[in-house]
Amino acid sequence: MSFTRRGFLSLVGTGAAALAIEKALPQPFRMPLAKVSGRLVPAAEEAPILMHYCLPFAPELDGFQEIVEPGGIVRLVARTQLLFRPARLIFAGGFDLSQWSLLQVDAQGENQLAGEIPADIFTPDKFGTRVEMDVTRPGEEIILALRNHSNVEAEFTNAAMVGLAVR
Repeated sequence: MSFTRRGFLSLVGTGAAALAIEKALPQPFRMPLAKVSGRLVPAAEEAPILMHYCLPFAPELDGFQEIVEPGGIVRLVARTQLLFRPARLIFAGGFDLSQWSLLQVDAQGENQLAGEIPADIFTPDKFGTRVEMDVTRPGEEIILALRNHSNVEAEFTNAAMVGLAVR
């Protein structure tokens, strides 16, 4: 004697107990269907899309400003929302980059730099300057640490990482 799904559930009874068992049982596979030219056909799965992505380090690019004492350090954090492979770091907007040096680029808990480097190599017009970093997953943070190596207060406004992301 063989039971169908409904036949088995009728032995259990009706009410909350049957409903709980119904939810716990694996559901039969149902292929998603799409209507194409009036016919139902298996729906194509949405393919991942590779796109260029800009990840800002300032919470709001308009109005972010920090004044840093001589020898002081500014830390910037960006949390990724997509699978992201950084390709380029850019410091932009009306401040003197010659006063700054990049101490740390931290992704997934590992510093990506071997030593301190001048920040002015990451201006928007330096197109050949690339960074090689591992892919970051959604929710992971990329942390930048910059040091004001001048002997006067320096203003820092914003930074961004540009790269490829999967949506």
